[in-house]
Amino acid sequence: MTALTDLPPTSSQPVRRRRAGATAQATMRGGLIGAAVAAGAWVLAGIVAATAFTVLLLVSVAAGAYAFVRGRLHPGVWGGLAVAWAVVLLERWVVGGHGGLWVAIAAWFGVVAGARRAGISKWALPLLAFPLIGVALALVDRQSLLSPWGSAWLWVPIVLLPVIAVGVVVGARSNARNA
Repeated sequence: MTALTDLPPTSSQPVRRRRAGATAQATMRGGLIGAAVAAGAWVLAGIVAATAFTVLLLVSVAAGAYAFVRGRLHPGVWGGLAVAWAVVLLERWVVGGHGGLWVAIAAWFGVVAGARRAGISKWALPLLAFPLIGVALALVDRQSLLSPWGSAWLWVPIVLLPVIAVGVVVGARSNARNA
């Protein structure tokens, strides 16, 4: 079946349909690449944050032990530790707690970039705002936009599933015409 997708389109297939298929495939590919890159960056950020947390925990214990033994520690050390803990906790909230949102945003940018690179028609550009339907549903249901219905990761299928569905339907129609 994959051999059929590699065949050049026949002359019986309209040019618009071929362009729509190519645009849908490029849009789907862009979204998936954007999601994959962002998910990898999210995992890497989690590893860096876990390492920073562990190192900061050890440094805090060592500073506490030093202060206990010596009776005093320079206030700048405590200030530095406070700032470091604030950064680690902020990273945990922004990146770790909302990873799905960041992956979905990157997937949407990939969708837009793929569609633009494939030469999407100007009239179809507003259709790329389809994630706003999910935003509207979340607002109507009074859900948090950061993690609707309890998980930020629900934004990823809200962004990718319509694009994948269009890519599959248009690709299947193109393959059926070629057969």
